[in-house]
Amino acid sequence: MWNVFDMLSYFDEAPSSTENLGSLYIDLPKKKSQVILSLHQQKKQCQSAWIALLRLNPDRQQRKQLLEITAELIAPWFVEPALLMDFLTDSYNAGGSLSLLALSGVFYLIQNRNLDYPSFYPKLYSLLDADILHSKHRSRFLRLLDTFLASTHLPAMLVASFIKRLARLCLNAPPSAIVAIIPWIYNLLKKHPLCTFMIHRVPRTSEAKAAIENEGFKDPFNEEEMDPMQTQAIDSCLWEVVQLQSHYHPNVATIATIISEQFTKQLYNMEDFLDHSYQSLVDAELSKSVKKPPAVEFMIPKRVFLPNDPASGVEDNLLVKLWDFE
Repeated sequence: MWNVFDMLSYFDEAPSSTENLGSLYIDLPKKKSQVILSLHQQKKQCQSAWIALLRLNPDRQQRKQLLEITAELIAPWFVEPALLMDFLTDSYNAGGSLSLLALSGVFYLIQNRNLDYPSFYPKLYSLLDADILHSKHRSRFLRLLDTFLASTHLPAMLVASFIKRLARLCLNAPPSAIVAIIPWIYNLLKKHPLCTFMIHRVPRTSEAKAAIENEGFKDPFNEEEMDPMQTQAIDSCLWEVVQLQSHYHPNVATIATIISEQFTKQLYNMEDFLDHSYQSLVDAELSKSVKKPPAVEFMIPKRVFLPNDPASGVEDNLLVKLWDFE
């Protein structure tokens, strides 16, 4: 498996014309009637070799290696892209990291080879779970997600579901993921103006105002619904982003405020945010020059975990009042 994989993946780019065929270890014949000079025949032979490799029943690790190069190195060689469709759709439906890696290959067939895959966006929406923002493939997934939702012809209900779902996941996401998702949400709101109603949802009828006053606000978004056209996210609001404005990490709290400001910036460059890690955020914060020294407590308490002597007149701190350490 690995020997054949290394040999086939050596040919990194499929030629686009006969002039780009290359010598392939031997001198090309001068007669144009030779099979080796036929671009169609070379692609067909390479296609047969890749199909034979896929029929070897690759295990999960081998399948990951194949999926990582499918869109760039494997699919362009296929004269009949339908032969690759089963491998990609099976991997896409497998879930987990295999689905993430199969995304680019499936989208390549949809965009360049006219593959009909109606459940692409519902399946893409189902990948947005609690683990996606903690995955090592997070940056790659967000890049692809930015490409998939870039079209302005997508329904606003569909786009609103992705915005709301990722905003909800941000409540339990690492800071390095949040600082990438907030600009991504901003860009989507700029591209799809109908979704901007989610920023400031105002009750327009007296019945709606009375319901909020008596019962409180009930979020209509159904996070259990897996069909992005049926989640009712377009009727909801982005209260999650408001909560992120009080995040413990200063970089997250600062960048979350862009949703509350005027939308004067055209679009954010996502490449400036995708490759951050928690350590890079900490290093960036520590490298900042301090213009004003922070205020510190001038009196060091004698007791932190135990109550003070009542005769001293010193009030116990909040930690002692909430927990009993004795």
